[in-house]
Amino acid sequence: SSKDDTFIFAYGFPEETLKRTIRNLKLPIHWVHSPSEADMVLTTKAKMKSPAKLQTMLHSKQIPLHVLKDNTQAQLEKFFKQIFPDSV
Repeated sequence: SSKDDTFIFAYGFPEETLKRTIRNLKLPIHWVHSPSEADMVLTTKAKMKSPAKLQTMLHSKQIPLHVLKDNTQAQLEKFFKQIFPDSV
């Protein structure tokens, strides 16, 4: 990993789908197990319907929170291509 790598905490996404998408797009992204290690948090609209657990995990950490429509590989690819246009 390098200083340009991005660390993402994904809440509500299957780990294998996330890893496969990152690998397929060859992105400088690492999936982490805790929001405290993350540069950004990724979740779904469904998880935002009861955000208390997510808010508890984030505490007062000031990092970007991105909410995707659902947790499919297509949604992840679309999001990553928008966030990292120079990498794909």
